[in-house]
Amino acid sequence: MKIGFPFGWFIVFAPNMVSFWNALYERISGWIFISTGSYYPSRVVRLFLCFLTGSCITVLGESIHEISLHPRRFLIAEAGSFCIAACLSEFIHYTTYSVNEKLSWRQNFKARLLWQGVIYPLVHTVAAILLAEIYFLLLETSTRAQGYFVYDFPMVVCFLLIVNLYYVIADFAAIKMPRRKKLPNHKPPPLPLTGPTVPAMFFSEGKANYVILFNGKYDGWGKSLRETIEELPPEFYFQINKGHIVHRELISHYEEHTSLRLIVYFYEPMAKNPGIVVQRNVKDFKDWYEGEE
Repeated sequence: MKIGFPFGWFIVFAPNMVSFWNALYERISGWIFISTGSYYPSRVVRLFLCFLTGSCITVLGESIHEISLHPRRFLIAEAGSFCIAACLSEFIHYTTYSVNEKLSWRQNFKARLLWQGVIYPLVHTVAAILLAEIYFLLLETSTRAQGYFVYDFPMVVCFLLIVNLYYVIADFAAIKMPRRKKLPNHKPPPLPLTGPTVPAMFFSEGKANYVILFNGKYDGWGKSLRETIEELPPEFYFQINKGHIVHRELISHYEEHTSLRLIVYFYEPMAKNPGIVVQRNVKDFKDWYEGEE
């Protein structure tokens, strides 16, 4: 029995197409989101959306006739709207990111709802008003003279509410559907398990990065932790939080900690300094430490 031409081609190319679309999805999602364990948007996406938001606020606040008569004023308003939207977006991102490190939705639901649903939106609104006052002050005018609270401010409030709501949805999506980090099929040659010159931990303090060896010596490290974890063998190293990458053989054991995080205990030379596995990395860390891929 001969296989029909369309069906035969489907059998041949379907597995490759599935792999292609999976790889495309991973590439796009890696570009859109800040990490594999989060649905928070990357800085490029945030700035692009701020540009669109600033453009909408500017265009809706000016008529086509006024834009054609005063293009310079329109460009100034466009730049000002973009800067204000970008500042507010980054402020919302980092305040939400910081509270996510301290308060879990599951363990601290009421406190998290109070901060992310009430306190932070009010703080963001006050910040928007202050930025608008500074912007119009630089233009030697005022918010009242320009009718800011009548025309622009309602759209700014909508922007703040939408962004804050997105982060709440992103948090719940990460809890319900965590994005698993896929390890590469091709593994680099393994490092020695222990040894005096083997890095035991990479960590950051302030804006500087450091490496500490199993013999206790440490030195400055010239690369970011994001670049470092991409170059290290994944079977030996894991990034437990934003500021620490640890070697498997450095870990003594781990225990459940508050807010669904883990506390990790180390051997020497870091025995007196346990580490914390943040909530979004807990599942991947357990799979990695127990040898699952």
